[in-house]
Amino acid sequence: MKFLPIILGTDVNAYGIARSIHMEYGIKSLCVGQGKLPMTNHSKIIDIEVVNNLTEPAIFSEAMVPLLKKKLETYDTLILFAASDGYAELVIDHQEELSKYCQLPFVKKELKDQLILKEDFYDLCEELKLPYPKTIKVTANNYKEIDVPFDYPVVVKPSNSVTYTVADFKDKKKAYILHNKEEVNEALTNIFSSGYSDTMLMQDFIPGPDSNMRVLNAYVGKNNKVHSMCLGHPFLEDVTPTLVGNYVAIKSTFDADIYETYTRFLEGIGYTGFANFDMKFDERDQTFKIFEINLRPGRSSFYSTLAGCNLMAYSIKDLVEEKENKTVFLNKNEKLWLGVPKEVVLTYTEDDTCKQVAKEMIDKNEYGYTLFYEKDKSFIRDLSMKKYYQSYTERYEKWFEKKGR
Repeated sequence: MKFLPIILGTDVNAYGIARSIHMEYGIKSLCVGQGKLPMTNHSKIIDIEVVNNLTEPAIFSEAMVPLLKKKLETYDTLILFAASDGYAELVIDHQEELSKYCQLPFVKKELKDQLILKEDFYDLCEELKLPYPKTIKVTANNYKEIDVPFDYPVVVKPSNSVTYTVADFKDKKKAYILHNKEEVNEALTNIFSSGYSDTMLMQDFIPGPDSNMRVLNAYVGKNNKVHSMCLGHPFLEDVTPTLVGNYVAIKSTFDADIYETYTRFLEGIGYTGFANFDMKFDERDQTFKIFEINLRPGRSSFYSTLAGCNLMAYSIKDLVEEKENKTVFLNKNEKLWLGVPKEVVLTYTEDDTCKQVAKEMIDKNEYGYTLFYEKDKSFIRDLSMKKYYQSYTERYEKWFEKKGR
């Protein structure tokens, strides 16, 4: 069967999805996005189609249906992936129409509406007894009078990451760690003055370094059963203000309790498609607390492929080849995934044990990058990717601050 993977987005996550598919099937993917980004440009494993203003719902529908129809003249089957929250939400909202032309590894719209807003997701966590940080809701109407119920520092982040992405204002961050009332007021004033009108969330800050985080990526089949999960142990987070919370160094790992807990959660709510969870170990009560769920593969999910758990292949076997997948939780290989130069990881990883593990894995060549692929090399691409990764040296010199306390 001749099939075409179509990926919405042209960023590093889009490349990771395309590379995972190429490693398993040896075929090119088509990336569709609003512009050509360096991560997917000049690639031998990706074709790119640019659609201006693709993230606008009306344009998305008008552009995607003719594109899919055209591709079906050449291919037997199409399968659609999303590299960002915005694209995932667009696909799910247009699911009924798009499903006529392609396979969709996504959750149903009714369930999306309970998960897409973090405040609603936390309500579901409360109902299903899934631990999460203490949280209060902050709005444009009450933020000036809000009493901070937690010790400082506190975390402030948007409930709706999709509408927050398009908000534009000075000193914007993906999430904020704020140390006093003045910082809270300044951040919230900037946010709500920008036109962002959804809820912001204020949370109890869970102390400890990045190495207390865990990231979980999963694929749940059309039968509502988990087909595969891969747990990652982050050593270091991105310090770029608009990318705070993303990981730049992850070691694949295993935790039976986490796998059992999140399998029960996903299957219990009737989930389908890709899921990406972020959680942090709270030493105060010895529990992992969930931060959020993303309805698509995580930005750093290529760590799963490095570990021998190719989630893209699981989705294709399920929806395109219609093969039965045996549930896999075990990682075949312990690998270290890097999104920054090795020197950055060895300099800025706070946990000494994790730093030593990283050094040993690097010395043994048990590591890899999403964007460096031996089957996708050229002078222009190699130069561009080296420049991209090296930019992180300056970012850490400028923005890094310790999180342990």
